[in-house]
Amino acid sequence: MKRFLLIFLNWALTAWSKRLSMRVTFIRPNERIGPRAAMKESNITGIYPPLGITYLASGLRDNGFEVSIIDAQALNLSPQEVTESISKESEIIGFTSTTLVWPNTLKTMRTAKKRFPNKLIVVGGPQITAFPQDSLNHEFIDLGIYGEGEETMLELAQVYSKGANIQDIKGTVVRKNSRVFVNQPRPLIEDLNRLPFPAIDLFPYHLYRALTVQAPFYTMIASRGCPYRCTFCSQIYFGNRLRLRSAENVASEMEYYVKKKGAKELVMFDETFTISREFTLKLCRLIRERGLHFRWNIRTRVDTLDRKVLEALKGAGCQVIHLGIESGSNKTLKTMRKGITLKQIRETVNMAREIGIETRGYFMLGYPGETTQDIKKTLKFSRNLGLDWASFTITLPHPRTEIGEEAVKRGLVKKDFWKEFTLGRPIPRLSYFTTREYKEKDLERWRLRAYLLFYLRPLFLLKKMKFGRLRKLLRDTIFIIRNFR
Repeated sequence: MKRFLLIFLNWALTAWSKRLSMRVTFIRPNERIGPRAAMKESNITGIYPPLGITYLASGLRDNGFEVSIIDAQALNLSPQEVTESISKESEIIGFTSTTLVWPNTLKTMRTAKKRFPNKLIVVGGPQITAFPQDSLNHEFIDLGIYGEGEETMLELAQVYSKGANIQDIKGTVVRKNSRVFVNQPRPLIEDLNRLPFPAIDLFPYHLYRALTVQAPFYTMIASRGCPYRCTFCSQIYFGNRLRLRSAENVASEMEYYVKKKGAKELVMFDETFTISREFTLKLCRLIRERGLHFRWNIRTRVDTLDRKVLEALKGAGCQVIHLGIESGSNKTLKTMRKGITLKQIRETVNMAREIGIETRGYFMLGYPGETTQDIKKTLKFSRNLGLDWASFTITLPHPRTEIGEEAVKRGLVKKDFWKEFTLGRPIPRLSYFTTREYKEKDLERWRLRAYLLFYLRPLFLLKKMKFGRLRKLLRDTIFIIRNFR
């Protein structure tokens, strides 16, 4: 009897251990599928690792699960090739998706479910967060995760590994009796310091590249949430309340990449990195104290920068600041509720140039209510500002934004446009905001003109020639213009 109990106990422990080490595979679908794959913006600006699923992966791995990641975009895999790469041992297959990549995500999930009908197909990311109910109206999707996914994904894996009911987990979208139900939301993670560092070792890092970033490089985020209220942006994923990691925690992650991984550059993906002056100054001090030497670049707003902050950033190795400038018209900036003025923009760019930090400006053309005169002001402002680089995009009515609702009111987007899109039905191409003054083709011409006028200025070219960067600049500029037409 005693021997029987020992055998049974050993079998139970082995089975439990095997169940606990259940394998989970995460997949980023390839957004470059299709006849216009070569024209995708990611081919121009670069391919960065998806931070979201690296955080999910590290959380699961720290809790005893086996995790693998397939980055179909970096590997340029078709849906069929993705499916062939999935381990038969994986019991949960998780996908991440933005709205614009959703059609390719659907193709890949459908292919995966066909090959692995008994595996749990899970999808999360901005698309599910924006359209939780409609996104689950595909029978090949078993469960959706909306909002921040770290805690939800971990609970799902733990519950599923025990064979227990997964229908009532907070932050999920489920199907019961052929009906879709959105469960209660999961509270946002308050203490970001307790999240383990991203599982970067699961990625093919040699395949990641960026237009103007030195390799090897790694991506990071120091905060979540944005308190600003720009009309073209949505805060549905991370919320509108700022949550910051500690400066010590961020510095430790930087130190790991620089000293252990040999990083030459770090790319910060915070929406407004310098939103907390105290945090920024402390982090810069810690970088210097730890003797870390690397290039890094940030994204931020002009109204969060002053001379002391810029000098601290420069002293800590920050070489590039990406600025959301948007427009050269104060009227348009006010309509956008951007909260900045042309005067602030000029002063900040001038200070950065004096201190020796490269500036890159991002502009939008064709914002609702803009006139041709406003667009001309933006083009002139961008040329006279003294920026090192500039990017010009045409305003699109993205979902869950104020201008997205404006597009519906104007009839540019049908009321059920995003529902039809999410369901995978044929729909017309998303339209730009047009007026009696300009149509879509006019906006495309304005964008092309903006690039030509900015990058082919004689003084600008002479400046780049002085620093031996002319050949690369011309190559990159021609590539951008050709692909953005």
